[in-house]
Amino acid sequence: MSGDSANPAGKFPAILVASDQREVIEEIAQKLRPLAHKVVESMSPGQLAKAFVDDDIQLVIIDGALFDITGRKEDHAIRAILRAKRAPIICASRDSPESIECHGLESIAVDVFDLRLSGHLLCAKADTMLRLHRMRSDLTTQAKTIEKLERELRRYLAQMNASTSDLTSFHASVAHDLHAPLRNIDLFNGILMDDHGAQLGDEGKSLLHRIGKNTALLNQRINGLLQLSAIDHSTLFMERLDVTAICTHSIDRLRRLEPDRGITCLIPPGLTLHGDRSLTTLLLDHLLGNAWKFSQRREQARIEVSENAEPGKPSTLIIRDNGVGFNMAYADRLFTPFHRLHGSSEFPGSGIGLALSAHIVRKHGGRIWAEAQVDQGAACLFHYGRNDEPPSIHHPDAPPDGAAA
Repeated sequence: MSGDSANPAGKFPAILVASDQREVIEEIAQKLRPLAHKVVESMSPGQLAKAFVDDDIQLVIIDGALFDITGRKEDHAIRAILRAKRAPIICASRDSPESIECHGLESIAVDVFDLRLSGHLLCAKADTMLRLHRMRSDLTTQAKTIEKLERELRRYLAQMNASTSDLTSFHASVAHDLHAPLRNIDLFNGILMDDHGAQLGDEGKSLLHRIGKNTALLNQRINGLLQLSAIDHSTLFMERLDVTAICTHSIDRLRRLEPDRGITCLIPPGLTLHGDRSLTTLLLDHLLGNAWKFSQRREQARIEVSENAEPGKPSTLIIRDNGVGFNMAYADRLFTPFHRLHGSSEFPGSGIGLALSAHIVRKHGGRIWAEAQVDQGAACLFHYGRNDEPPSIHHPDAPPDGAAA
């Protein structure tokens, strides 16, 4: 190691040798020579204090004989300086370690050395202490950096929370301001249709119908954006969920809405997930609703829910249908609000459902993606990112084992 390079403060790394006897200092300095490290001498408290000002003292080797006379003012001054500077200290003496401890040096020294031993041993001790001192200094610097970053992060989070609160208020205000005129448009549209429909003729009625349809769609989209905001600012209440039961209930609801629809839905028993119940139910409703909608043109429509579980990884849930599918070249648009891969005239919808699904999955620290081929069906896959799952809890409404929705 070299003592030639200056530290950032302009001081030189050095070993401080303290004794009131010149021959002891020279003896210790001679033993330290193989380290090629700068040695600073001190024969008084004044020189000791000055050394810490002038140099970067990384190790102190002190002559135990300095403390032979108890009660000296110099003793107290030296102890006070060494305790304040916190550099590691080796106490060197020709006495036994037990006699050094009797001087009370164990309260400030981290090690002792018998000067009657080889200089190689002193170099080894000194080298170890220097390395430990540098490690401690590095850790202290890193701790200060981390503390600074934590302060900045707390300040940033406070600003972000304030901005988020303002944005939430803005969303609510905008939604209210937009809903009111839309309600008036819908109201006036209905009045025109009821009171003046006969005078408008077929073309006029068609235009009013289109106005009403687009008003309803705009309302859906506003509500969807509010849902996105609500999801982002919601608090998760995590529990073990019976996915089989949730999917079964969702499919039952879809069957009640379209009782004449012939479709096979396979949902295996025992599917579970650790997540927020309300958000996960909303997610599965959207994904199953999509599969239901985009498979409606198949004579033998089929929806299948399955699970891909690998050791050490979150379980991936898969919802697959044999519907119209889509071109994977546009898959990146799938989870973006209002980006549709199929025309609204073919498959009605607000264009917000998959964006809501993606927000819910990300809220759980997970990932969602899709795989498809045109006219060959599609699969939506997702997993949550939490593995600290409690033991499975059977949902009381779950269907019997082996039941299909």
